Amino acid sequence: MKSELNQPAIPVLETGPDFPLATLRAYKDRTHALLDSASRRYPRSLLATLDKVSRAWLARWNNTHLAEIDSIARLL
Repeated sequence: MKSELNQPAIPVLETGPDFPLATLRAYKDRTHALLDSASRRYPRSLLATLDKVSRAWLARWNNTHLAEIDSIARLL
């Protein structure tokens, strides 16, 4: 579907309070394509190490979003 300016319409997705996970589930293929594109230049081992470092930092500072980030990571 195109808008009046001949641009793709922005999809609207009813998600509720669990919008990060609901959106991920609805657009899982797009999410993987974006992650593949963004990370293809870096070795997988480097990304895994940086994930561990950033998660440890979030845990150390009791980040309120850590459980949500972990849920997203499990889905991916």
